Formats: sequence, C-alpha cells, structure tokens
Amino acid sequence: MLKKVLIIIVISGTLSYLSTLYYYVDQDRLHRTFCAPGKIKTLHKTTVHVVGKAAIADFLWLHILEGTLTDEADGLYQTGSIESDGFIFKFLSGPGYIQTTIPQDIEYLVLILNGRSDEKKQAALLWLEYLNVLPHLKRVGIVLLGDEKCRNDWILKYLRKHGGIVDVLFVVYDWKLVDNKDIFQWPLGVATYRRFPAVKDLKITDSPRKHFCNFVGTVYKNSSRSHLKQMIMDRQFPFSCVSYVREKWLPNETTESLLRYINILKNSDFTLCPVGRNTECYRIYEALSFGSIPVIEDVVTDGQCSSPLRLLKEYNAPFVYLDNWGHLSSSLGNLTDKWRQVAKLRNQNVSWYKSFKLLIRGKFIQVLKEKFLLKFGA
Repeated sequence: MLKKVLIIIVISGTLSYLSTLYYYVDQDRLHRTFCAPGKIKTLHKTTVHVVGKAAIADFLWLHILEGTLTDEADGLYQTGSIESDGFIFKFLSGPGYIQTTIPQDIEYLVLILNGRSDEKKQAALLWLEYLNVLPHLKRVGIVLLGDEKCRNDWILKYLRKHGGIVDVLFVVYDWKLVDNKDIFQWPLGVATYRRFPAVKDLKITDSPRKHFCNFVGTVYKNSSRSHLKQMIMDRQFPFSCVSYVREKWLPNETTESLLRYINILKNSDFTLCPVGRNTECYRIYEALSFGSIPVIEDVVTDGQCSSPLRLLKEYNAPFVYLDNWGHLSSSLGNLTDKWRQVAKLRNQNVSWYKSFKLLIRGKFIQVLKEKFLLKFGA
C-alpha cells in the first residue's frame, strides 16, 4: 500500500536535479525506489550480483538496501537476496568468495572494493583484472572505499570512458573527480567490520540523556583528537563530557567495548566527531544510528580531497559544525538547560538520517538503471 510520496529538490552549486522517491510499505515491507516514468520498460527483473570484498558492503546491503544475510559454512559465505524496482539483487560476501568461486554466469555486477591502503589496492586490482575473464559480463558498477587522502587515480583506467570495463564508480570520501555522471560519492557509513549493528525502529524520547556529550575513539599523537582529549580532561567546558579513548587503533571491538560504546551513544545528547585522517568518520553515522547529535570538526585534512563532507552537506545534514574545539563551549553551552531544544535537534537528526538512507538507496538504484539498462537498452 502506498503510504508516502516524498519529492525532494536538491540544489548543489549550479547543479539541480529532481529525485522522486516512492516508498511503499505493507506488512511485508516491500522494497521500492524511484525512476523516471516511461523511460525504462522491462518485462522481466534484471539480476544484479552484489559482491562484497570490503566491509562497507555490509553497510550497503544491511543499512541502505535493508537486506538480510544468511551465514553458510561458519561464515565462510554470506548471502542474501532482495527484489527492488525491476532488480533482483543477490548479495555474495565472505572470505569463501574469491575470483574463481563467484558465479561465472554473472551479467550485471556491483563489486565492492577496498582501496584505502596499498595492500588493499593490490587486492582490488586483482579483482578488476579478473572481470575480463567473466564470459557473460555486460555491465559493472564499483563501490570503492577510497583512500582517506583521495589518492584514487589508479582506478581511472578501468572506467569505460577511459577504455575500461567499469560503467559507474561510487567512491567514499570527497574526491575532486566526482562528477555525478560516471563517478558518484558514497557515504562511509558505520564500522560494520567492528560489528556495529543496523538499528531499526529506533525509539527516542524528548527527555535529557544521561550524558550531555561524549568522545570515544582512537587518539593520534599531536592531532585534533589529542587536543580535544586534553580539553575534556582539563574540564575546559561548562558541561561534562564522558570520554573513553585509546592510543592505538584496533581493527576489532570486544563484545564488552562494543556494548559500552553503544550504551554511550544511546545515552548522549551529542557525540563529538574530531577529524582523524579524514573529516568523514564512522562515528558520525554511528551517532545518528542511536539518536546522538554529531558535532563535526569541519576542517580540511591533508591530502587531495575536495571540501569536506560534501555529500552530507548536499543533503542538508542538521549537524553542529565547528572549525575549532575552542568554540565548543559557545556552540553547546547555551543548550545545557534547554532540553526541549536539544530534543528537537535530536529528532531532526534521526528523521534526516532515515530520509538520507532512503534517498541514497533511491539514487543508487536510479544510477544502476541508467547505466545498466536505459543507456544500453537492456
């Protein structure tokens, strides 16, 4: 049953586009997205294999497409399937899927790769080279966890417009070459590799939370995070802020540390998000998942990236933005006793994040329609 039709006009610089999102809900939560009426006429559903070789694949599948996963062979293989607006998406992930174990009859492929380090790039290159071996492959989309300094030029030669096999590229971080034609920006999302959950049906109240703010994270020497940690320890703010930090980055969380982190997010009005190696961090999306308002350090980090958080700002994310942690007191200090105003801002962020994921999902499928079906008459 049709419940809601949402029309959103997004204007970025001189670029304007109109995206209409049809959102259907019935007792089985049907998956639908938007498309331009009358442009694409297909009598059958096109099967797209989504092969995940980076942890961000789980964010795409569980958080954006809202699919489910089935573990096989003690997690060696993870699979899922959903139907959405003319597509059948089949998800394949896990260490058991290598180049020679994925289906050889794939025609339409979305491949999720990690390009964050030299080691990960080498593994990604092996996948990109192997695509030419698949005998029935027609169209390819790549979702790439890009380099935090936006050094992604290595993948350009694989784009179809440069003579390669890739029809469309979605890339994380603010790469200057994003053109919304062949290269699109993709959100970083939550740290699924640390087992951060997909939160559904979040229930929030307007009551003040236990903690006014929090900072939980890895602190790098001589960094903004180190400076913020010291300010919290020295009680330089007119409010209390709970803090748990570590000096060394760890790829995994213990069950105890994960539950503690989630509990802090659930019980914090604001989550402080200092820059790391890039302005965009998992903490932003994790805070939103539990209704904690992100406070963003809005500064450019070292590297070749464009202005920070371009995608989130394009969709008018209602965060608190700072260019210096010395401004935190003036930005939040007047809210310590205004719980109704904080509750309003919290509800705005929760509502925005839900809409953002729907819009990203809709845009993703719309681009696949244009690149996989419409342009080539599939």
